Amino acid sequence: MELAQVVNKWKKFFNSTSPVGFRLRTVESSLSARIHTFPDKRRVPKNQEEEFFVLETSNNLANDIFETGEKVALFLWDFSNSLSMKSVPLKFQKLNIIPVEWENDLNEYYEMKNVQVYSSIFNWKVGCLNELFLSVAKSEIGPLTVFSTKYGSTICPYDGGIDFFISDEKLKDVILNKYHLHGENNCRTLA
Repeated sequence: MELAQVVNKWKKFFNSTSPVGFRLRTVESSLSARIHTFPDKRRVPKNQEEEFFVLETSNNLANDIFETGEKVALFLWDFSNSLSMKSVPLKFQKLNIIPVEWENDLNEYYEMKNVQVYSSIFNWKVGCLNELFLSVAKSEIGPLTVFSTKYGSTICPYDGGIDFFISDEKLKDVILNKYHLHGENNCRTLA
């Protein structure tokens, strides 16, 4: 699958909304739920045990949403133009032109002239994104979005938790029940 096809697949599921978690939560709130990793609004892991908890939570949720071997695509945003791709384990391609509708969607939040977006396509398996999950949790890299190219189910880990978006009502109900995500905005703190 070519990079242009990945962008078109995204647009098929989410129209002009940029692949960034907080924008999806605004536009696609009926599809979304959120897991906070730590209590007291703390955002980053303090030690190895908490890092393990971040990885366990991220992998378990992703594995509930994506089937092992399923083709997924990833968008990694660099809003400061400082990301070193040498440390990233997947083969990424840089989007040479960010779609205008994504720029328009994010203009109010970011200075878009220096923004870089990278993408990768791979088959999902537990552990394949550990370095990225941990880097996001530690606020070392910018927003990360992983989505099923077949179903559009999406996870957006961030420093402090994970947003996820599921259009299949049955799957969404199963996951909401499994993680006890009920109440205001389907949100829960795990730790």
